[in-house]
Parts: sequence; structure tokens; C-alpha cells
Amino acid sequence: MYLPIGAEIVITEDNKPLIIRANLYPAPLNMIGGTKWGYINESGKFIIKPYYDSASSFQDNGLAIVGVGSLYGIIDYNNNYIVSPKYNFIGEFSNNRAAVMDDKGFNIFYISEDGLYIYFYPYDIGPYSAGFPTFKIPYK
Repeated sequence: MYLPIGAEIVITEDNKPLIIRANLYPAPLNMIGGTKWGYINESGKFIIKPYYDSASSFQDNGLAIVGVGSLYGIIDYNNNYIVSPKYNFIGEFSNNRAAVMDDKGFNIFYISEDGLYIYFYPYDIGPYSAGFPTFKIPYK
């Protein structure tokens, strides 16, 4: 495993380095069949090899939203899936939560940074305001 310069790591019980903080940036690579996205360090070296159809910047929590085909998931600095690509949409994290839309495009709810469901209601969910989510309740 190549470790980025300046990365913060811990050593796991099985003596493997685990990146907990690094400066990685999404970068495209044109390949036969289309463009794939990976993550480079400050020197331009791919740390996470191009595999994804889309890739966002790593957020302050060390997670990045990646796309495979038409679905989105979340990875960490070690390219481990926190959430496998299964959502139509994943918003950026705010207050340790991200809004996601299911693969059918009908339900919007929140997940935690661990990928666990927090809210699941048939209401439109808006951004957080003063530490609380906003809901648009349909008028009947």
C-alpha cells in the first residue's frame, strides 16, 4: 500500500496501516470505454486507482461520495465502502448526516456517517437548520 505524504495513519491489530487523514483529490483518467475517476495525492500520484464513474472531494469527516453507473455510494480514505453504490442521490454530510434518495427515486431519508438509517418518512426532507432537519409535509 502506498501511503500519501503527510497522511495520518494508525496501525491495525494485524500490523496494517490504516489512513485516517490524507489530502486526496478526485482526478479523472480517460480510458478505453470512457473516463474513470480515482484519487490523487498532492504529487499527482493515484492513491485510489481510477474505478469510479464519478467522484466527489473527501469531506471533513474523511468520506467521499462516488458513483458507479447510475448509483452512488460512500468510501473512506482507504477505498473501503461505508455505503455500497445503491442510492440515486447522496448529499454532502451536515451535522454527521447525509440525505439520500433510494434507487427508485421515491424516498428521501438521512443516513449517518456509518451508513445507518436515521430517518425514513414519506416526506420531503430539506437541509438541516439550527441542528434539526426540515421536513416538507405534503398538503392533503
